[in-house]
Amino acid sequence: MAKFNEEQIIQCPSEKSFNDHLLIWEEIKKIADHMGCQFTWGILSREERTFKLNIYAPSKDIQMNCLIEVMKMLQSRGIEPAIILQAKDLRCEEAEEILEGMKEVLHA
Repeated sequence: MAKFNEEQIIQCPSEKSFNDHLLIWEEIKKIADHMGCQFTWGILSREERTFKLNIYAPSKDIQMNCLIEVMKMLQSRGIEPAIILQAKDLRCEEAEEILEGMKEVLHA
């Protein structure tokens, strides 16, 4: 199970960038898989060129290194990278520990 989970809202700077991201999504997923991460995403708004990206990784360091590799691939293809509008760290392990602690208190 991933110890690090982050949700990002990202926006492509142009329509071309947005379409290019859609075209290479499977390659982005392969980079993530190779590095022990999992990326899932969905389009929030075609008009605003935004996506919601969920990242699951063994650690924050691995997640960051994975994003660096994705950025390198985008650059090598001449694709403008998306910018992060919002990021929320959803620390899976910490959330589970908090929930377990709450259960213990409620059942005491």
